Amino acid sequence: MEMFYKIVTNIFGSGAVILGLVTLFGNMFLKKKGSDVLLSTIRSMMGFALIDGGSAILCAAIAPLTQCIFEGLNTKGVLQQMFPAYTACSAAYSGKIEIVFLLAMGVNALLVRFTKFKGFALTVHLQLFVAATFITFLSLTGLNPVLIIAIAAVCAGIYNWAAVSISHYYMVKTDMTDEFGLFVFDNWGMVLADGISRILGKSKDAEDIEFPKALMWMKDTFAAITVTMLLAYLLFGMIAGVDFVQTLAGTQFWWLYLILEAISFSAGLAIILYGVKMFVAEIIPAFMGFTEKFLPEAVVGLDYPVVFQYAPTSLMFGFIANLFGSVLACILMGVLNLPVLVIPGIQGQFFLGAIVGIFGNRMGGIRTCVVSAFLYGFITLFLISWMAPSSGVLFDAGAFYESAENPMFAFLLQKLLLALGL
Repeated sequence: MEMFYKIVTNIFGSGAVILGLVTLFGNMFLKKKGSDVLLSTIRSMMGFALIDGGSAILCAAIAPLTQCIFEGLNTKGVLQQMFPAYTACSAAYSGKIEIVFLLAMGVNALLVRFTKFKGFALTVHLQLFVAATFITFLSLTGLNPVLIIAIAAVCAGIYNWAAVSISHYYMVKTDMTDEFGLFVFDNWGMVLADGISRILGKSKDAEDIEFPKALMWMKDTFAAITVTMLLAYLLFGMIAGVDFVQTLAGTQFWWLYLILEAISFSAGLAIILYGVKMFVAEIIPAFMGFTEKFLPEAVVGLDYPVVFQYAPTSLMFGFIANLFGSVLACILMGVLNLPVLVIPGIQGQFFLGAIVGIFGNRMGGIRTCVVSAFLYGFITLFLISWMAPSSGVLFDAGAFYESAENPMFAFLLQKLLLALGL
């Protein structure tokens, strides 16, 4: 059992390894030359490593902003950020999570093989988050541990399959691509954007906005995001207080520290996007070789950043609108004195808001982009506040996953099983 656990955690727990193996065997099935197979596999793994490294830089840059928000709002609550949440789950349910992850992948493969919907999730860390969410909520039902793992695996596999299939439908509908889908936790945000677009109708495409000459620099995605983040840092830094920021900055000037953190955020994003281009160029053709052999017509589900290239301007608008919606929800929770205050983790506002903004813009233009991303951020925080007390180790750790989507399924399933008294 110990050796099995080591294999699961060291091999199948690594996104770079999983994607590298898919690329390796996919190219072998395509009967490519050995040198081409080797190069493609290396480039695929390097691309994922760049995404991983860029995400680490981005998360590190977000951390002080989150601290300023905590300090500035002078409150404690549940932090809306995936990695602290997953750390808490992993500490409590290590081993079970990885088993559910593997079994869920098998369930996903069966659904692809025997249904007309072909979404196959291949975003390893997000699949682990789904497995952890179901295990965490279902473990509070008191069911037999083996039964909990079985139910969690089936439900996680169904969710993974449905999430990719839904996102692929919207990617085709919005004329992005039919070559792959997304495995992200934003599917209800896509549905929300679709509904908002029907209400608001068509408006100007955010990507076609003509900026005044003095603002042409905003057409550069990274410059615009850097300035946006710097304003956010300065705003919450001033609310938290110069003395607090100076403590974070150490020997640096507090204002220089904030500038460098904003630049680090954009640098992390730039690395992520470069990594995406590298590994998508290898994984898509290789995956086709793999699926032709085992999963005919499967559509691979990839991570958030693969769609950033399609709409960099609406990405920025979606992030900002989502951030404002989330902050407003947080303030209202404080005013209403709700028992669980949810603190925006910023990382979720960026990735989730970006996706909703991009799809919203594609469906209805900038009005849909902004309104749907704002509402998504606002509603999500209240849903998390409602679910958090039933989340066990997550609530105890003061952390929660950024999206309310897959936790909501786990939460409702938990309540159903408890009501049935199983």
